[in-house]
Amino acid sequence: MKTGLCFILIAVLSLVLTNSAFAKEDRFPVSVNATADDIVGRRLVYKVKEEFRRSASMRLVDLDDAGVQLRLVTLPRDSDNPSLSTVYSAVWTLEDGDFYSFYVKSQVGYCGSDVLDSQAELLVAETDKAISDVMSMLKALWELQQDPASN
Repeated sequence: MKTGLCFILIAVLSLVLTNSAFAKEDRFPVSVNATADDIVGRRLVYKVKEEFRRSASMRLVDLDDAGVQLRLVTLPRDSDNPSLSTVYSAVWTLEDGDFYSFYVKSQVGYCGSDVLDSQAELLVAETDKAISDVMSMLKALWELQQDPASN
């Protein structure tokens, strides 16, 4: 079982690292899949995408590319004042670019229109941490797989 899981995770990482021209570029591919029908939510999604475009370690790619996908769903926090704040659900998955999605982490939160920039930065920082965590886990699994005493 342990060997099979290691093989699957290493295979997915291989696909992610070779697809989307990642091998040609040092920045990790990230896509944003968003459903934001409220004003503040749309602005949050826009700012998150802009943060990825400015990132030195990540780059924004199309939804069908391999990499990490940030799935964002937003709703107005107060339907009487929809331009004040939004609530959001964020789910990070590792995508192989074809068929498989692997859950990485999720969170829910809310954001006022006055703190959109800092909230976007926080979601991008959480994405960077998710990538680091996945890479560390895969490295540990790879090392475990290479250790003859563990088999």
